[in-house]
Amino acid sequence: MSSILKQVKSTNRSIFPLNLEIVAVAKIQVVLKSITQATIKSMIKLYENSRATLLESGEMLKYLIGEIKAEKIRAVEFVRVDVNITR
Repeated sequence: MSSILKQVKSTNRSIFPLNLEIVAVAKIQVVLKSITQATIKSMIKLYENSRATLLESGEMLKYLIGEIKAEKIRAVEFVRVDVNITR
């Protein structure tokens, strides 16, 4: 009977580290899940902010292009008027 008791004790000792490993892996998974969620949320915020910034930049660029085209038209009209005056 003592041999059976020794066998049970040795079995418990060999299983105990396995239990610790399972608990450690479970805790690591919880931490990794939290890190992953935080990373995804940060990436979504970054995307939204970048998108808004790019849209504003696009609007500014369209405005500047419009101003440049208007200046070009005014310059052409000025040259036409200047040419007509000298004739």
